[in-house]
Amino acid sequence: MVQQAVEDSGGDWLDVTSTLPLVALRVNGEKHGEWLTTFADGGSNKGTFVNGRRQGEWLITFPGGLSARGPFVDGKHHGTWVFKDSEGVRAEGPMVNGVQHGVWDEPTPDGGRRKGPYVDGHRHGTWTITHEDGSEEDVDYVKGELVE
Repeated sequence: MVQQAVEDSGGDWLDVTSTLPLVALRVNGEKHGEWLTTFADGGSNKGTFVNGRRQGEWLITFPGGLSARGPFVDGKHHGTWVFKDSEGVRAEGPMVNGVQHGVWDEPTPDGGRRKGPYVDGHRHGTWTITHEDGSEEDVDYVKGELVE
């Protein structure tokens, strides 16, 4: 869903996708201040705008108990982000200028874990997969493609 906000006659921002008013100010025509919006599907966004851009720590929730928490710098994900599912299973790693870049630790579909580097938003390099039984294997990626 696209976030939209409109200014009411009193100068406050109202989120047209939510029933709740936003807590945000307008400075020089840009959103500035705390932002909280909730969606009909149960999701929400909470954080701060500075001069129209997301800045600092944000918490984003999705239906079904999924969540993401991490910092924005000048409107882009930048820093360590943590993603959780409804059972608390985590994926964690750094974002740089809005893309995954650096070593991430993620769950695998079969209940294990994988850890390795992203480069410019793509798995790239050697990843270690730890299976549920504790066995490990290394796999290699080049620009997001698994090397056989």
